[in-house]
Amino acid sequence: MDHQKRRVAHGWTRFLTGLTLALTLWAGAATSAYAQAGQSQVGTGTAASCTFQSLKTALLSTFDPLLVTFNCGANPVVINVTSEITFSNISGSQDITIDGGTPGLITLNATSGRIINQRYLGNLTVKNLTFSAGSVVNCASAPCGGGALFNPTGILTVIDSTFTGNSATGWLFGGAANGGAIYSRGLLTVTGSTFTNNQALAGNGGAIYTFSATIANTRFSNNTST
Repeated sequence: MDHQKRRVAHGWTRFLTGLTLALTLWAGAATSAYAQAGQSQVGTGTAASCTFQSLKTALLSTFDPLLVTFNCGANPVVINVTSEITFSNISGSQDITIDGGTPGLITLNATSGRIINQRYLGNLTVKNLTFSAGSVVNCASAPCGGGALFNPTGILTVIDSTFTGNSATGWLFGGAANGGAIYSRGLLTVTGSTFTNNQALAGNGGAIYTFSATIANTRFSNNTST
């Protein structure tokens, strides 16, 4: 009888060992197939280190979800966005948060064109950032708009951020460019933010043009549209 019990116990031990090995191999395969949650940083502690290139490099991380933070020193910093920030339609993160840390500390200032195009990105959250001087002029195709942020299909969340001096004008075929600061066909949530002096010069939504939005504790001042 004791011998039979030992055989049963030995059988269970072999089964559990095999199951543990199988789960370990599966977990390893899952890790290689899907990037894990992580963080990347813009800058190394000084204003000079916080460049547009360092921001683009931080956004290239394949962590998913990805948190992008800034280490630019204690004083306000302006990062000049010299070309539209876009995301890959092949691989990379699908859930990105860009966090300036403190409202008014980090400004993304466009020197040419729109600031961020969310196309191909599922979820984008921007918080504690200032977006200024983004513009859309004569888009090649519709939909068109969103001088600062363009969200055609995804989920866009804006927290404690400021939008100032962004604009949208008409596109090539005579249609409207909507949303001076934000254009969103996907779900939009805005809280604790400020929109000032944004313009839609040939369309609707001086500050925001949206199909579905929740907006709370947000101030709008001197935004205009035609």
